[in-house]
Amino acid sequence: MKIVNKLTLGFTGVVFLIAIFGFYAIYVSQRELTQSIGSSSALLAQEMIDEIDRSIYYRIVAVKEFIYDAPVKKAVRGSNIRYKKMKNMEKYIEDRDILWKAQSKPVLTPFMLRLIGNDLSRQLKEMSAFYEKQEGHKVFAEIFITNKYGANIAQSAKTTDFYQADEEWWQKAKEKGLYVGEIGYDDSSGVYSTDLGIRLDDEAGNFIGVVKAVVNMEDVVAIINQLKNSVPFQRNVGLKLLTSERKIIYSTEPYIVSVAVSDNIWEHIKGGGGRQMNYFIEKSESPGGGQELFAHALSAGFKDYKGRGWVLLIEYKTKEILASVKKLKHILLFVLMGTISIVLIIWVFISHMISRPIVKLADAAEKIGKGNLDTGLEIRSNDEFSLLADAFHKMKENLRQSMTSVDKLNIEVSERKKAEKGLKYAYEQLKSTQEQLIHAEKLNAVGQLASGVAHEVRNPLGIIIQGINFLESRIPAGEKEISDVLVMLKDNIKRANNIIGSLLDFSKAARLSLQPENINSILESSLELVKNQLQFENIEIIKEMKISLPQVMADKYKLEQVFVNVLLNAVQAMPQGGRIIIRSFDKQLEGINDGIGNKGGDHFKVGEKAVIVEFEDTGAGISEEDLKKLFVPFFTTKGPRGGTGLGLSVSRNILHMHKALIYVESRVGKGTKITLVLKIAGVEGEVK
Repeated sequence: MKIVNKLTLGFTGVVFLIAIFGFYAIYVSQRELTQSIGSSSALLAQEMIDEIDRSIYYRIVAVKEFIYDAPVKKAVRGSNIRYKKMKNMEKYIEDRDILWKAQSKPVLTPFMLRLIGNDLSRQLKEMSAFYEKQEGHKVFAEIFITNKYGANIAQSAKTTDFYQADEEWWQKAKEKGLYVGEIGYDDSSGVYSTDLGIRLDDEAGNFIGVVKAVVNMEDVVAIINQLKNSVPFQRNVGLKLLTSERKIIYSTEPYIVSVAVSDNIWEHIKGGGGRQMNYFIEKSESPGGGQELFAHALSAGFKDYKGRGWVLLIEYKTKEILASVKKLKHILLFVLMGTISIVLIIWVFISHMISRPIVKLADAAEKIGKGNLDTGLEIRSNDEFSLLADAFHKMKENLRQSMTSVDKLNIEVSERKKAEKGLKYAYEQLKSTQEQLIHAEKLNAVGQLASGVAHEVRNPLGIIIQGINFLESRIPAGEKEISDVLVMLKDNIKRANNIIGSLLDFSKAARLSLQPENINSILESSLELVKNQLQFENIEIIKEMKISLPQVMADKYKLEQVFVNVLLNAVQAMPQGGRIIIRSFDKQLEGINDGIGNKGGDHFKVGEKAVIVEFEDTGAGISEEDLKKLFVPFFTTKGPRGGTGLGLSVSRNILHMHKALIYVESRVGKGTKITLVLKIAGVEGEVK
């Protein structure tokens, strides 16, 4: 990137950072202002909803103080006694209720007049008048008392019904002791009110009746209007009182009773949970109203009054309350535009004073880099660029002088690298040839030794066998001891002869007769050979051989010798019977192992594909210590009559000539698994 671009980017970054910090400051201011208004409004709403709960609680206390008076309870008990003595009380109550409902409201029957004018009713009216005078408005729009049968026995004014026991408020008051209804319109009193139902008990706690008081809503309205005068931004605020079912009870703005607030607003309110104060920003319910800030508080009751779950909601128009922040944003934009203008002027100046010398210097350096050492550089100034031009000229002359020596050095390095690569290849070839020669020399020495042993030992052994045969024909009948000794001599002479034969096999270095072979066919023929030599008593052969395998370059008879040797070892390891699993498959060699890797002496390379043959038996297994000596000539775990100890050594030599590998895994008591890795015919590195 050019320096001018870097400088431009730097100045732009400064402006950008100023803009980020400025807008972040505006964002923080807006957030803090919103949080301040929201938190204080939520706190104020909580105080007001608590005051509403306390107001209702004190109305409940006022009613209870009246009805707990002894004369009131006495009058109610007297009514219960009179009704109980009636022959057909239910019919009497039903008839009175029908006549009561049938009578138009302005007209009062003699029965109604007696009921409304009795002593208890006069006390109710006096209580209502007392609180009206004290509060300055009618507190109890209606109040009446029923006996325990639900019949009216006293009332401040004519009620809609005479019989009340079938009403929900009456039943809940009897059951729970207190009932507080939702605010609504009461037909009897003609006002919006809240119903209070209070159970009346005698001194022994026995139910004797219910009192209902219809509390005027003006208390609640007064509290809400008082709150509106307390909140900030009064001209842009609205307040709503909601039921627990999100319906509007009262609003400072025009509203329809029992209309519910929107789902989005209600979800925010319910998300606050319990008495937790909360606020949020949501789209206004008014058409075209934009975003609004809502603060809310939930009614939780007061003392014995548990509340109705009402919600007090305060609404602000965010456009109005965030006007000052918006003004600050406009000022910041103005400052930002001025800053950008100043940066542009500085950029033009920097471009003229700095970029032109740098461009000249860059062009000259590029020409010199292409080999033109005659390039000149003219910079006329009294600053660091003049010093840089002088240093550039000195560098050019030094470079001219060093070019010749560098070219020579490059040629010498190239030649040394070629020689080093050739030496490395020759070393790898020499190392491989040396290993082959050492192995061949070992086989040759063992071969000479084996041939001498065969010539010098086999002839005397043959003569001894003939002598033993002669002696066997001359032993008198009944000489069992002599006969057993001769048999033992013959067995050991045969064993010595077998050792000599195995030693000759071990030392043979004859060339292999290689051709493409099917490994499964060789396995099948080896099985037939083993079956002809031994009886497979209680031994199960399981074949898991892949059908279509690539051919291997092999000497069929040599591999048969290896397979037969492995199978015979497996059979001898299971004298009581067992299972031999024979597997064949092909796979890509992934992990580095003995003989598998990327070194010069490895038979297989990592990633090369090979044919795998596995022999797994369930025999006695081999100890970890014996596994280390398994391929040592003459080592055997079968005892003096079990074998020569050359079978696996001969097998490994045969596999080595095939450039194949053999691995042995075994656990005592669990069995042994022998794995052979064979070259695929036609791949690089196949046996020659």
